[in-house]
Amino acid sequence: MAVIKDIVEGNLQESSTGFEIERAFIVTSIKGNADAKQYNARIAAGVPQQDDPHPTIPDISVIGATVDAIDVETFSVRVQYGKPVNSEGSSTIDVSSSLQSIKTQKDKDDVEILVFHPETTELFIDGADNTDLIQTAEIDVQVPVNSIRITKTESANPVAKMLTYQGTINQLDIGLFKAQTLLCAGVEFEKTADAKYNVTYLFEYNPKKWVVFALFIDDTTNRPHSKIDIENGKGFSVAYPYIETDFNGLGITQELTFL
Repeated sequence: MAVIKDIVEGNLQESSTGFEIERAFIVTSIKGNADAKQYNARIAAGVPQQDDPHPTIPDISVIGATVDAIDVETFSVRVQYGKPVNSEGSSTIDVSSSLQSIKTQKDKDDVEILVFHPETTELFIDGADNTDLIQTAEIDVQVPVNSIRITKTESANPVAKMLTYQGTINQLDIGLFKAQTLLCAGVEFEKTADAKYNVTYLFEYNPKKWVVFALFIDDTTNRPHSKIDIENGKGFSVAYPYIETDFNGLGITQELTFL
């Protein structure tokens, strides 16, 4: 038995529900009676089976197939891909925003907040650097925390997604979300009675990106060094503590783009 993929017969369509495509396969040397031959052609190794994902287009899988006889031992199997109707339920998207208290030593313009000694309002007095008369203030501010929760029914076990994406940030732009601004905070799931999975994807959005700025601290003043030069890249370091992954592999690109 041989399986030949006929790339000429394939066709791609796009609609509001996503992509649909048909791939054609020729199966030869089929044995058995009429019904058995069609069945054997459909389940032949090398022919995509029900719910198999498309090899290159995300979010679609096999939703049906048609078997036609070419001759007594040769059959054409036309495999349809699309958004599964029965195996994939509609998605639920919840977006919430709350305030979280953090401590900071900078104002809204990212400028250090300095407090001067009552006897001076100047950094330099008589040509001397009186840094002992200056303190860096630390204040409590409320910052927004934006959370996104996407729930959908899937046919494939999501354990691999959980192990791959949890704790990582988006490597590429997705819809309105720029690269490095989405943190996958969790992938939760439960198995249903019909062997499907209710999967919930949790994200935290940070418009300033999930990167960390580390400043050089002057050990005599215990505050950022006075000669730190952000514009010329002196006295600080940008740290990237999170692994970046391609979130297209999560299978929820359409939901994230919708936002």
